[in-house]
Amino acid sequence: LTAHEIEWRTIKDYATMSREKSDAFFDSIVSRLKDRYELIGVYPLSILPVRGIRIFIDKLKHWYISQRAFDLYWDLDVWVNEKEAYKYFKKAWKALITDPIFRELCICNGKDFYHAIKDELKAYFQVIFPLAIKNIEIAKKMIEEEKPNLILIKDECADFGRALVVACKIKGVPTLAVQHGTITPTHGCYIFRKEEKGRVILPDITCVYGEYYYDLLTKNSI
Repeated sequence: LTAHEIEWRTIKDYATMSREKSDAFFDSIVSRLKDRYELIGVYPLSILPVRGIRIFIDKLKHWYISQRAFDLYWDLDVWVNEKEAYKYFKKAWKALITDPIFRELCICNGKDFYHAIKDELKAYFQVIFPLAIKNIEIAKKMIEEEKPNLILIKDECADFGRALVVACKIKGVPTLAVQHGTITPTHGCYIFRKEEKGRVILPDITCVYGEYYYDLLTKNSI
């Protein structure tokens, strides 16, 4: 399960009125599963290493399930694929910015948005896309090592969660996403047109809060 750093805190057990450190989002689920299944909490160390390591150590001390840092599944095979990804997207970026059709598409109602669009897309090709490949490759290594029956996901739209969903599709491992916030009728991560069916990689199961969100995702989206 994806044990997000932000969810690690002291929470109250209303059955016993006691307080303990746990994952605030998944605790009610995990507490019911821990005696029946082997559970592992996984999440990347924070971009602030000291904070991430501190939380990771705190989980090792206080959480009643196993905990592993996602980064620890990295190996040289991942590094090779990551390096190749950087080369591929660097080449694709050079082809895109010199493409006359792309240049024309940046002009709308007589205004030229080329430089603004170019600066935005540059970050995707040089940083975000290669990072996505890295995360997918690490996730594949994690699956090979842990051999999970199911991966329980919070925030399947974020970089980490999306990489897990893609890796699980490749490896044939089912994914279950739990709604973690409000979904709006125009939500970019959940609302897809009919033309996008088959092109969007989604979790195998999505648990929602009620009928409103069920209808929103099945009638207003695919």
